[in-house]
Amino acid sequence: MKNTYNNKSSLLPILSTVLLLIVSFYSIFEFTEYAQHKKTKTEREKVYELLSTKKSRLEKALYSRIYYTKGVAAYISLNPEINHLNFQELAHELIQNDSLINTMSIAKDGVISSIYPYKGHEEAVGLDLLSHPARREIVEKTIETHNTFVAGPVELVEGGIAFVSYTPIFYKNGERNGDFWGVTDIVVRRDMLFREAGLENQKDILDYSVKGHDGLGAAGNVIWGDSTVFAKDPVTIQMVLPTGSWLIAATPKAGWEIYGENEKSLLMFLYFSAVIISLLIGLLVKTYLRVIENEKQLKAMFGAMKDIVIEYNLEGVYLNIAPTNESLLVKPRSELLGKSVYDVLEKNLADTVILNIKNAIQQNTIQIFDYPLEINNKKLWFQGRVSKISNDRALLVSHDNTERTLAVNKIKESEAELKKSNALKDKFFSIIAHDLKSPIGSFSLLTDTLRKDYDSFEDNERKEFIELLNNSSKNLVNLIENLLQWSRSQKGDISFAPEATDLSFIAENVKNTLSISAEAKGIHIVNEISSGSFANIDVNMITTVIRNLVSNAVKYTNQDGSVLIRSKLSEAYVEVSIEDNGIGMSEDVKNKLFKLASAVSMPGTNNENGTGLGLILCREFVEKHGGNIGVESTPGKGSRFFFTLPIS
Repeated sequence: MKNTYNNKSSLLPILSTVLLLIVSFYSIFEFTEYAQHKKTKTEREKVYELLSTKKSRLEKALYSRIYYTKGVAAYISLNPEINHLNFQELAHELIQNDSLINTMSIAKDGVISSIYPYKGHEEAVGLDLLSHPARREIVEKTIETHNTFVAGPVELVEGGIAFVSYTPIFYKNGERNGDFWGVTDIVVRRDMLFREAGLENQKDILDYSVKGHDGLGAAGNVIWGDSTVFAKDPVTIQMVLPTGSWLIAATPKAGWEIYGENEKSLLMFLYFSAVIISLLIGLLVKTYLRVIENEKQLKAMFGAMKDIVIEYNLEGVYLNIAPTNESLLVKPRSELLGKSVYDVLEKNLADTVILNIKNAIQQNTIQIFDYPLEINNKKLWFQGRVSKISNDRALLVSHDNTERTLAVNKIKESEAELKKSNALKDKFFSIIAHDLKSPIGSFSLLTDTLRKDYDSFEDNERKEFIELLNNSSKNLVNLIENLLQWSRSQKGDISFAPEATDLSFIAENVKNTLSISAEAKGIHIVNEISSGSFANIDVNMITTVIRNLVSNAVKYTNQDGSVLIRSKLSEAYVEVSIEDNGIGMSEDVKNKLFKLASAVSMPGTNNENGTGLGLILCREFVEKHGGNIGVESTPGKGSRFFFTLPIS
């Protein structure tokens, strides 16, 4: 029994070792088989990761130059009269230190009018792009789509190969708003562009090649790199251009069969010492940290983008949303993914989005549309560009266009206000020219008649002339006084200093001032405002208001009539009224009062003249106090003008 036990004890470690070896060998065998299947996939994922980084750098290098033309286009659309010198200064400011840029030019109506740098490129000025066989189709496409187009590559006359980025320019305001102005282009050196993106790095483990002549993507010819890369089962990635795309391909320089860790390295990983394992783990950690860093950079690049980038299917379902300007999303990303536009947007806008998605996919064209959207209780305006990704998917890139839209609307409002202001000024000068002519003409005629025929007139006739001269002088003085007051009011030169004031005192002063002209017509001015009727007013302004209204009442009241100055108190306001039993006025005349655009004046009962400017001045002074002014009148029975003033 004891020997049997010892034998079992001695065999146990051996059996355990053998079993462990069998299990280990079996595990290694199974792992090796599994690794063979996974190796190709893993290797391609690594290539794709590196290729994505290169693509991001290439996009940054290219788009940073394209934005130059967008800036020039935006400037010229608002300043269409730009000349050669202006453009030279603008272009110099934009690209003076950019070695990638060969030239920048503008072409009004498609004809190059200026180029920077000018020296060495003078012969390009005057070139008609729309007649150039190699450029006409490209320029026409930029005009049709209203979008930037990257053409080329093309061979430069001075040597080298470059891309040409065309951006159309349209008038933004004035009568030609929306009309085609021309194009601006920028010539970017091809090899320097790809070198800046890191695709010409001799130490790189990949070979690269790029397809997409004139933005045709996979359908275009190779525009850079070794064309044989596309025949070596490459990893590819699409780079979206403003119009069209490029297809970037990469393969390992050493070939797929030896790229990455080979089978021997995997076996060494299993059998070698802890030091080797530690080194491999360290390498994995380093690789992991590099991935994290690249992810942060990618997120930072997306975060810096102001546009919203969304991928839809043909039915308008949110498939992917780039982590860009999330504050401009109508809902958080998690609440949008998998939802239809009809679940999120109003039906009219959802219909518009679906229509543009279908047109982009079916017609393989870029669809551009503007739309409003309320986000966080604020109305914003966007411009969306929809492009085809596949037969059932499309990409929407939306830009917050609110600032430009509001600016355009503000310009339109300013233009309308300016036209209105000019019309009022024209009306004002027409009134002044007409009404100054009458009293001055009367003066000239009467004085000339008296000078020539003074001795032939009787005393009573001379008195009549003097009376006429007196009336003309009063009209002229009243006109000039109102004109000066109104002019000072428009310029803001009249101070506004309200204080508690007895309205009875002001009414009595006005009555005394106008008593002579009233008595000449046998008209009685009655001040019925009781002493102690206080209001918080500017004395000079309200004196002007009451004087104008009483003067008008005297003017339009018949001989032996009466003018009453009254007041009525309420909780917060006092109403002052001037009533007469004169000739009154029609509804049409009443509707034209207090407005400069329709200022109207009727001759008084003794043919006294006026401008209507006094009533406009009254309205402005009353409204300055926070009150209102109005009129009640019946033809043949008289008028009642009234206005309100604050008590405190």
